[in-house]
Amino acid sequence: MTGSKSPTFCSRSCASRGSVTDYRRQRAREAGLANSGILSLEMCASALRSRESWKYTVLRGYLESIDLHFQFEYHLPDTPYIYDLALLDSMILVEFDGEYHNYPARREKDLKKDEAAYQSGWRLVRVPVSMNQVIDSALLEAVI
Repeated sequence: MTGSKSPTFCSRSCASRGSVTDYRRQRAREAGLANSGILSLEMCASALRSRESWKYTVLRGYLESIDLHFQFEYHLPDTPYIYDLALLDSMILVEFDGEYHNYPARREKDLKKDEAAYQSGWRLVRVPVSMNQVIDSALLEAVI
């Protein structure tokens, strides 16, 4: 503490020192493990749908106009992966890849994600995009 009348601390860790007991730490760990399964992946997919929806407004209108059954930020069942777009009737998954997908570590993760899609019977298409790009129908014409 800094010694002032009302307690102020130099950091959050100093402020919480002593208040986070072993019991509280263990309960937080148990809660995290209980929520770490499929439920949390569905929650992540839902949060991504909300956060990323600005990118898909034009594409969403197009897909609705041609009456395709689709879902953005689709969690593929029985896998730990969420794909950018699922064309559900044709079983096509689409990933919109920014420049960071060119890094070796990311490519390695993408290969595992690709394999999970293929093993589940889906076709996967990767579409290169630039950062903060609004996705439109022109990017999907070859896929649909």
